[in-house]
Amino acid sequence: FAAILIGSLLAWYMGSLATQRLYEVQNTISEVKRGNQTARSNITGGDEAASIAQEFNSMLDTLSIRESELSASENRFRKLFNSAAIPLCFATTNEEKVDFNTRFEETFGYTHDDTPTLNAWWQLAYPDPEYREWVVSNGAAATEKATSEKIDVQPIEYNVTCKNGRVRTMVISGAPLDNGILATFFDITERKQAVDALQEREQHAQSLLRISKNLEHAQTYADALNAAHQEVSRAIGYQSLWVYLLSEDKKYFKSLVAGGLMSDTVMSEEGTATLSIQGDQMLEEIAAAKDIVIIKD
Repeated sequence: FAAILIGSLLAWYMGSLATQRLYEVQNTISEVKRGNQTARSNITGGDEAASIAQEFNSMLDTLSIRESELSASENRFRKLFNSAAIPLCFATTNEEKVDFNTRFEETFGYTHDDTPTLNAWWQLAYPDPEYREWVVSNGAAATEKATSEKIDVQPIEYNVTCKNGRVRTMVISGAPLDNGILATFFDITERKQAVDALQEREQHAQSLLRISKNLEHAQTYADALNAAHQEVSRAIGYQSLWVYLLSEDKKYFKSLVAGGLMSDTVMSEEGTATLSIQGDQMLEEIAAAKDIVIIKD
């Protein structure tokens, strides 16, 4: 009986000692769960509890090193992201999170408070519902293909409305990342405006050339007016054009050409209309002018 009692007490003591050491490991695990990444188990010896504690400490050390490396990598990415010379936008696949770099905010004027989600960005950047629907559907299809097939989004031209109301022309492309896509924006507004202006000058030059050729073959005053009339409608895009001849005494305007939606009210039954200048401030200003007059009405 004494031997059994002594053996039981010895077993209880050894079990209690082992349990306490295991509880210490458990306490360390609880500390790590609460966010204390520096918690470690201070158990020495060669028993099973000490072995578990040493392996657990080693695992925590490895995770700590990897977390430090990951944090350093994220910091490098964030630094590169914000120091990029072009606007960048990162959006998660589910479109719940969106992140802009500093250049993006400078270019478009939107901050994280304005566009906390990608849907909020669509609403602001594309106020026209029809254009927004096309952009969103096209962008969603390209994003889905890029993320599923791990390929880049091919560059495409879009008009983006800035916070100040100005519309900028951007070439947008993207590259898939682990859980989203990184979009890059190349501003071609000035270049596009320069190309459009060059094309417009070329069209005007061609119009002048056609007018010159038509004037060479004009036999009457009406032929000369018609040559100019056709080119004004073609090159500038006016829907209506009226030509009046100012009388020598500057008291009347006599209609020579009337074309457009209001021609019936401008022209009389005889085919001409005479406008009295005296008492009409707008006509008096036009009659007295030496240069082009623009009337906003």
